[in-house]
Amino acid sequence: MKQCYLTVAACLFAFIGNAANDGPRDQSRSMDVRYVRAQQHQPNEAIQANLRQADVWQSFLQKHGAWYVVYDENNQMPHRAFGQPIPVPVPGDPREKAMYFIQHELQGFHIPVADLEFLEFHSSGKYHYVNFRQRYKGLPVRNSRLTLKMTLDGRVVMFGLDVFNHISMPVVPSVSKDASISSATEGIQRSIESTEVSPDLEILPVPGDGSYSFHLVYNTTVHARNEDDASVPAIYDVLVDANTGKLLSRKDRVRQYAHMNDKGDNTPSPYSTVTVQGEVSVTSPHDAAQMLPMPYVEIGGVNADVNGVATLPSDPASATVNLKGPYAVVYVGASGTTGYSYNATGLTTGSNTVDLTSNIITEAISGYYHTNIIHDYMRTKFTSFTDMDTQLPVRVQRTDGNCNAFYDGASINFYVTGNNCYALSMLGDVVYHEYGHGINDNYYQSKGSFFANGAMNEGYADVWAIGVTELPYIGKGTYQDDAAALFRCYAPECEPKVYPKDLIGEVHADGEIIAGAWYDVALNFGSVQDMMDLFSATFNGLATGPDGTEGDVYTEILIDALQEDDDNGDITDGTPRALDIVNAFARHGITLLSNATLLHTDLTSATPATPITITADITFTYAWAFQNAYCWYTVNESSTLKSVALTNSGGSTYTGQIPAQPDGSLVRYYVGLEDIYNKIAAVQPVGADKAVFPNIPYFVTVGFTKQQYEDFDDFSGNWVVGASDDNATTGLWTIDIPIPSYADLDGDGNPDVGDPDALVQVDDDYTPASGAIACAFTGNANSSSDAIGTNDVDGGKTSIISPVWDLTGMTNPLFTWRRWYVNGPVGGANPGNDWWQAFISTDDGNTWTKIEETNAQDRSWRRFAFRVRDYVTPSAQVKLKFVASDSLHPNQGLNLDGGSIVEAALDDIELWEAGNYPLGKEEQELIRYKVFPNPATTEVGVDFELQRPEPVRVTLMNNLGQEVYSHDFGSMSTGAHHVTVPTDDLAPGMYMLLFEAGNIRKGEKVTLMK
Repeated sequence: MKQCYLTVAACLFAFIGNAANDGPRDQSRSMDVRYVRAQQHQPNEAIQANLRQADVWQSFLQKHGAWYVVYDENNQMPHRAFGQPIPVPVPGDPREKAMYFIQHELQGFHIPVADLEFLEFHSSGKYHYVNFRQRYKGLPVRNSRLTLKMTLDGRVVMFGLDVFNHISMPVVPSVSKDASISSATEGIQRSIESTEVSPDLEILPVPGDGSYSFHLVYNTTVHARNEDDASVPAIYDVLVDANTGKLLSRKDRVRQYAHMNDKGDNTPSPYSTVTVQGEVSVTSPHDAAQMLPMPYVEIGGVNADVNGVATLPSDPASATVNLKGPYAVVYVGASGTTGYSYNATGLTTGSNTVDLTSNIITEAISGYYHTNIIHDYMRTKFTSFTDMDTQLPVRVQRTDGNCNAFYDGASINFYVTGNNCYALSMLGDVVYHEYGHGINDNYYQSKGSFFANGAMNEGYADVWAIGVTELPYIGKGTYQDDAAALFRCYAPECEPKVYPKDLIGEVHADGEIIAGAWYDVALNFGSVQDMMDLFSATFNGLATGPDGTEGDVYTEILIDALQEDDDNGDITDGTPRALDIVNAFARHGITLLSNATLLHTDLTSATPATPITITADITFTYAWAFQNAYCWYTVNESSTLKSVALTNSGGSTYTGQIPAQPDGSLVRYYVGLEDIYNKIAAVQPVGADKAVFPNIPYFVTVGFTKQQYEDFDDFSGNWVVGASDDNATTGLWTIDIPIPSYADLDGDGNPDVGDPDALVQVDDDYTPASGAIACAFTGNANSSSDAIGTNDVDGGKTSIISPVWDLTGMTNPLFTWRRWYVNGPVGGANPGNDWWQAFISTDDGNTWTKIEETNAQDRSWRRFAFRVRDYVTPSAQVKLKFVASDSLHPNQGLNLDGGSIVEAALDDIELWEAGNYPLGKEEQELIRYKVFPNPATTEVGVDFELQRPEPVRVTLMNNLGQEVYSHDFGSMSTGAHHVTVPTDDLAPGMYMLLFEAGNIRKGEKVTLMK
């Protein structure tokens, strides 16, 4: 069964099910349309270098020294420039200083100063921020922003010139507003409730290949409902070209409304006092509710204080309690104005306690309580921000759906218990998340900006929830039958989402990258609140960007964080907590080199006894942050990762040499960059450096000669589809000519046929240029215009098994193949959690040995290689088996089971032979080595046999690379040994066990279960 993420921008959950229950699935498709199409934008260093060498930037450098810049290549203006502080030698306020800087230091960039409109000025504890936007012929230019950041003593440390000096267009529309509405609603497969066209036209710059096109646009708001599920609202912000009528942009996003303000009179004459309380579901409906005071609740016409205590203006015998206060009002249902109230009787002079528990449902009490908690928490971080000091409607017990919650810009909304889900108003972190959307948007709008990036909005909403709970997960306890199931996990034992590998174009999933980075900052600081102080401070930088620019946005956030942590206005000389911040962001692939471009064509073979030359083309956005380029490699079955420096050999070319290897060797390698903080970035292949289930590296075969091959062009070759334990219901392996499938990147409701960036199912075999036409793959749809998921792998695993290969008489046989594997395309749910596996059998398929296993998507014809003798003894009855699955990996304990989009393909299986079988050093010196049990519970054992006495050390590391156990066993004698590693006190998850005996070093992944 397929599932696609719900794309209401303010909606919390795209349900992914759990191990105990398949759970609800959203079947809707995105109606969003993006005008930024590139999912993983990378700067073109040739263009960047030319722009940096231009006279205007060189003149700036000559005058101001160490400054760094990344250009917007389409308007050829600095998108972000920062460096050593530049004094502004004029008196005046920050706005005046900013204008002087623009006119005297930036005049070479031909800024359209006359078009600049001052937006706002604000200060943090460290910097002044001055922001302008551009108007063209009086019309606002979307996404335009000229920003300057200055130290409090008036020195400029950063500027960005996202303005346009070459707009030339008429501003009189050719298409009427009424005519634009049909374009605005085009492709919306929902019930349209209303449309509204703004009376003001705007200019929309659309990036292209080296330039912007400018469009006069209508801004239309479309209110809609899902025809299949009326519980899912949508409020689309739509841009339609006012001259052509073309739909340019549509985003289901937060829309702001003016909030009510009903604070009441809190200065009555002292008479009787009342404490109002009620039972609250604090963290999970599975836990016992707690009796807690109702902050600011209205009773007898006045509002209580933060502790739920109100002083009534007289001595009434009764008083009405309304579940509302200055910051929240609870309503019943989707659009009702009826709230929750209770008439408390028996009040007397003095102190009274009113318990709402028996008269108002826990769903309503909890929603009210948590809304006030997150409001007050937010005000501890934004002490002067008052735009959320309004009475926000909290709509509970909505009967038009279940299993979800959302914020629509006017209210936060929670459905009734149903379909195995509790009402989410009873989960505090869900309430905090939804309210967090309002914090994000209102704060940015208070500074004249918009929180434009959907992934950042979702991730930041999670961070606000974490700030209150100090817990690294969201949605734990949602399911009635599984108290442990959760939606998003940021704990160390959970596999991190990493840029760019895990960027899939879905806002909830992509938001986990930046939210995870912030939580890891908290771990490194040793304090969630210290992290939240830095997190909230970075809001002043107003980092954002259209959907599709996450790489740029996340790097800007890192720079903002470092500048907020800085103590002298110059991040290039380090900041007090730089390592903590950089390490946390780097764990999620966000580094100062994140947007560096590393191009490498893999080397597939080499000559024995000859150095292996590795060449890469490397370009940088922030060249000052670059420290080294490396090739990391292993030989044969050695797990010792060695490195070779790649040095500049001219221009952007970097070269290094892997030492010569003997005939019959197999070299695995990947290349990457190291920044000034020793963090690895821009790795190729992407994900090959992961500690757990990495992407496959590049393979170099040394001295091998091809013996046999299978290219599937006979459409059979006696391959067998299906194994006895297969259980997939669709997408079974077949051998044929593939029909490609495509994701819907632009959100118009149709696959983007022919767009290589949207390709999901492979469009051709590996070697079409040679006249080959067929390959093995997991099911064809009827047409390339069918939706993704049409006949992909569903409901389990599917296998394809080779004919017998007779390897008798071969000295050193080796297999290679090309494979295509997708498990997380744009529009697919549960990304990156399904498995590609390969096996070998030497007894005609009766028993199998695993050769390859990964959940790393690689949307290309990637090459894998292995030496047979490294795994099994060759025989006359060798078979290969390849498995693609739509299922949970066994025994991992992840709550991520459920339907995904899975497509796999296989081609060009080749058998090679070399003249000898060289053993790796580990194989020569370590006769026997075994780690068991795996998975483990209370302990892990290691059996090994030494050829000579060696000092032995065993280390266990978690997913963060932190040592959780280490023990030196001292010098151990020749012969067999057994040591144990206690694990009963460790959390479940994936670990790396490192065994060292003298020069011998082996690493093995170990799964701990409870």
